[in-house]
Amino acid sequence: MNMSQHHGQMAVPRRRLRAFPSLAFICALSLLAARPASACSIFGHYVIPTNFELVQMADAIVIATAIDDAVDANDKDPQTRDVRFRVDKALKGSPPRVFKYSWSRLGQTRPSDPRILDASHPEAHAGMCNRTTFSQRGRYVLFLKQSDEGKWERLSYAFARDSEDYSGDDSLWVTTIKSYLDIQNRLGPMEQFDGLERLMATKMAEKPSLRRDAVIDDIRNHLRSRSPYKPTRYLVDTYEQLERGEPLRYPLRPPSADAEQSFAQAMTDAIVGGGAPDSLSVEAQKSFVLRSLIEGDHPDAAPLFERLLAAPDVSAERLGAVIRYFGSQGQLKRALDVAETRVLPKVIEFDPADAEALYSDLVLAMRGDGYDEKEEWRSDPEVAARWPRVSFLFARYLGGAMSPGFASNEYAEELIGNDYRRSPELTLQAANAYRSRVEEWAIAELTALVPAATPPAKGASGREDGETAEDPARLPIRVLVRGLGKERDAAVLKVFCQGGARRMMLIDALGEAAGSTYNPHIVERMLSTPGLTEDERKALLDALIELDGRSLSHRRTHRDLFGGHRPSDWRILLEALIKGERFTVEPIDCAPQ
Repeated sequence: MNMSQHHGQMAVPRRRLRAFPSLAFICALSLLAARPASACSIFGHYVIPTNFELVQMADAIVIATAIDDAVDANDKDPQTRDVRFRVDKALKGSPPRVFKYSWSRLGQTRPSDPRILDASHPEAHAGMCNRTTFSQRGRYVLFLKQSDEGKWERLSYAFARDSEDYSGDDSLWVTTIKSYLDIQNRLGPMEQFDGLERLMATKMAEKPSLRRDAVIDDIRNHLRSRSPYKPTRYLVDTYEQLERGEPLRYPLRPPSADAEQSFAQAMTDAIVGGGAPDSLSVEAQKSFVLRSLIEGDHPDAAPLFERLLAAPDVSAERLGAVIRYFGSQGQLKRALDVAETRVLPKVIEFDPADAEALYSDLVLAMRGDGYDEKEEWRSDPEVAARWPRVSFLFARYLGGAMSPGFASNEYAEELIGNDYRRSPELTLQAANAYRSRVEEWAIAELTALVPAATPPAKGASGREDGETAEDPARLPIRVLVRGLGKERDAAVLKVFCQGGARRMMLIDALGEAAGSTYNPHIVERMLSTPGLTEDERKALLDALIELDGRSLSHRRTHRDLFGGHRPSDWRILLEALIKGERFTVEPIDCAPQ
């Protein structure tokens, strides 16, 4: 039997992703690095800036001609190109005469539709989130921002109209931009809503036309959007109206309006499910507004979040929002105080899924705009001393409540230091979070250790979490089965080839902890290896039973999504072993090298 005949293995790389509050979205292959051969994936609370907001956020809006393109000399990727543009006219700002539009190229491209305002160029809805192809000598309306270093670059918000074809000074898009600029230059943030309503009333008095209706719909779209870019007062007023049960003059735009508008995305949503909803309950609308206050620049919203925190019956979701808000305002100590005094003492009362979401909010608050060694919590000595312990307690609870034995904590190493044997529980938490340093430690330990002659007695030494004095290999072996990658696989095979006590210890660890990240092909090779003892085959059978049991939730998800039953890889192996089928894959070669 060969597993490849049943299910192909798809490797999904795990990577740390930085959160960009100013953009409020994350791309699987960074949006700012979008190119013809890459794709961008939007998730979380992303709201497409309205055209009015786009005009407001741009440091410059220009009509420019594409001159040429070239590969950046400092970039090793041959697909990365920059289009050089010459500014013909500036509608806003004072950009340079010539600038480079990064992550774009010259080529054949469809023109923008000059009759619409409610969608961006089709290329932005074809997997890349932004237009990347321009015609040589073509003229375009481009939105630019200036970096802190003074460099001019594209504004780059997913699915936004930042790179449309220029159709003349009297075109719908250019005249709309000019009318929005006029309102923004004359009126303050809240008064601009009145200005837009007056403009809408003027348009409604005109003779009906596609052009008139496009402007009216565009203004309504802006008034309905509760994005992170809206004024604080507009968002807080919306929340309090919803709280009082009052109807909104401009109901919230549904999240489906912020998704990729393409046939491919519609098909994906229809087949897989999970697409953005077309409507929200009142509670969901309130949560939506809170997320916008968290992800935008809204320090004046503090009284609202203080009031939410003071409520005696505050929900886990609202506590998470409060923690995220404090984190977004740089109040990490306050966020930790809430976690320690309001969350941890009653975490057992929360639904495990709510507790997990709350912990995610806490991690985002502690991480801030930083990543890895630059995460915000590291910059404050008091927070740095408290946060790893709080994360450990959360991980311990979630691991016990949701996935026994799988408590995951990417901050466990902060408590471990360099002594991975001091606390096996913390070490396994780090392994479950796929921390590379703990895996490197495990491989080094097993390389240095002499094979054990006899099976260890589990728990004989009384040490924490079952580690035994007889064989120190047990902990690094338990780390390995939680890991990823070819080096990990090679180390597993070496342990298997030691036979005896180590082989049994490895099989027990597989049953205890291996999951969806583990390669079933290795287990199949183990089963096909000659010379397995009866006890080893029985132990592998027990391990497969445990593995198949843990895969039950994944099978149920597959059934709910696709309406059919998909057996797990472990179930296929388990049934083959019970039936006595012969495994035809290459056995593990344990001959001395």
